[in-house]
Amino acid sequence: MKMTKRMYSRFTWRQSGDRIAFLVGWGLALLVGGGAVLYAMVTLSDNIVKLAVAVLAAAAGIATAIVAHSLNRVREIEAEQRRRKEENYKSILALVGQYVRNPKGHRDAMASANLGSWIVGSKEVVRLTIEFLDPYSQIYFVFRDEFHQFPPEPVSLRDPAEILHDLLLQMRLELGLEWFRSDDRAVRALFPPPEPDSAGSFKPRN
Repeated sequence: MKMTKRMYSRFTWRQSGDRIAFLVGWGLALLVGGGAVLYAMVTLSDNIVKLAVAVLAAAAGIATAIVAHSLNRVREIEAEQRRRKEENYKSILALVGQYVRNPKGHRDAMASANLGSWIVGSKEVVRLTIEFLDPYSQIYFVFRDEFHQFPPEPVSLRDPAEILHDLLLQMRLELGLEWFRSDDRAVRALFPPPEPDSAGSFKPRN
């Protein structure tokens, strides 16, 4: 399935969903606290109101510090995860040119680099890399959002240049780079001319 701008935007939104939920939770907590103080100001004596305001101010200060610390920690974790992804994806891309010219000689190196994606990469990068390494067989991929669905949906057979193009776009997405319109012509230029009788080369689709 070819990546679209809508899929790209949906992925970006999911990345920020947890952070938004965290901030909304703290906002609701402060709103409830503020409502309690307003109620106290209307119904209780001045001394109690002053005490309630002081308690709320202290609680708000603590909550602000906790939120700031938590967000900083989240950013640090995200930055470290992005750095590890970047290193892994670089190791894969460094082998692409060699692999497309000599698949048999560099298949093991590509497969080993892809193992790192199982630890720090996304399931989509793992899936696309596996499909790129073996585009001419039906692959039933184990990482699915609907993992209770049986039988799993098979990966459709596609041209290696198209698969590599989608793999590059997926890597850009996960590293926080913006979407851009493109086609697979630049990627296709990496591949040697088809040689149907040469072992290990990509054969043209019938």
